[in-house]
Amino acid sequence: MTKKELIRYTSLDTGLSQEDVEAMLDSITTVIGNALIIGEDVKITEFGTFKIKEVSARRNTDISTGEKRITKISHVVKFVPCTELKNAVK
Repeated sequence: MTKKELIRYTSLDTGLSQEDVEAMLDSITTVIGNALIIGEDVKITEFGTFKIKEVSARRNTDISTGEKRITKISHVVKFVPCTELKNAVK
């Protein structure tokens, strides 16, 4: 589903204008993104939790050159669905 489709379906479901829904969606994604940037988890009841996961440094090989190197520690965004959503998708 694209952002436009999400906006359209939410507009139909709530009776709000598509412009209002888009402004709300933009605000929500900004708030979630800012919280994750400063290291906060974002828990949305009956949906799931967005969190930052640290990926430890590891050794790998560049397949084109054969050079061995160590990757740096990095951080990735992880989404953990709530139990109800996880069971519904199964």
